[in-house]
Amino acid sequence: MSNACTDDQQPQQRLVYDPVQLKDESGWFVRVTSPYAFERHINGFVSEAEGRAWIDRNGHE
Repeated sequence: MSNACTDDQQPQQRLVYDPVQLKDESGWFVRVTSPYAFERHINGFVSEAEGRAWIDRNGHE
């Protein structure tokens, strides 16, 4: 008998959104990570507040 879980038995996995300042402090990006080791950067924010506003509008997807 297998102990593997089917897709409908898996706990809900969510993406994690974090505003991150560039190392040279010239701007910000939003780092999107998943529990499956996927990572994406959304670039072009001038402030942490702008990155957080983007997360508020888009972070539910």
